[in-house]
Amino acid sequence: MESDSPTGQLHIGEFPAALHDEIAERLALHSVGFTSVLRRPGGTESKQSGSGTFVRVAGRHAFLTADHVAEQLQAGDMVSILVDWRGEVRRCLYERDHLVFARLARGADDGNGPDLALVFIPVGGEASATLRTNKSAYDLDRRIAGLPENYPGVEWGFWFSCGVPAEGAVDLGSVRAFEQVRGVQGLCALATRPREFELDGFDYFDLSVPATAPEVPTVLGGMSGSGLWQVRIRQATDGTIYVQDYILSGVAFYEWYAPERRLRYHARRSLHERLPALLNGQLGWTAPPASQDVAV
Repeated sequence: MESDSPTGQLHIGEFPAALHDEIAERLALHSVGFTSVLRRPGGTESKQSGSGTFVRVAGRHAFLTADHVAEQLQAGDMVSILVDWRGEVRRCLYERDHLVFARLARGADDGNGPDLALVFIPVGGEASATLRTNKSAYDLDRRIAGLPENYPGVEWGFWFSCGVPAEGAVDLGSVRAFEQVRGVQGLCALATRPREFELDGFDYFDLSVPATAPEVPTVLGGMSGSGLWQVRIRQATDGTIYVQDYILSGVAFYEWYAPERRLRYHARRSLHERLPALLNGQLGWTAPPASQDVAV
């Protein structure tokens, strides 16, 4: 017999390291970092521009991110995608005009939201082939169909924040056939239980961040657009702990420093209920066309 229990029965400080690594590897398959690339006379200029989650929604493949991240990407000439979290150098570069930007929601106050967008990729092309080879699209369509009104309590399972902070990025110079390579580190951090609230028709999570910790960047720039995941854990009768489910539950968009350090995310109803309605209202997309590719 197996049991599914609240996080209170397994303390965050006792979380098995091997299980953490397994979860981080799985979530990294869905997580990307963005760099906006501008063409300049004599070369290009790059600016790290946030994070996102590779999803399937309305039958299409897209990056789910914050609207202010999409705005930065839209202002460039090209968008480079970080697809490899193991240190391999891979080129995944889109012309900006080959992407479809669905700027879904943006409030007047950056900290209060809303701040939500999707960036759709083309079906064909070298960049999309590279992306699909190295990443797996989270099936948001399936969750939208089945999750509303069945959200698990925030006390069940553990929470992970997964993205690409800008802090710690280094210029590596030329590597093999690439003239200029910039190295960054992905972050998949086990987090405390978030606080959930609603404001002006959207729901949000506030996630406490340690003021000082060796594994946590001093500034979380670059994490905007990153995913917050609720990972359901089960324990078998022999004591083995394993993952029952991974649920994409939030999109980061703002970092607060006072009175405590915390990250603010769009939460579950924003992703599974508001997002489909906003997407349909803006682009009229609700179901996959026959010509679109199958889910990853």
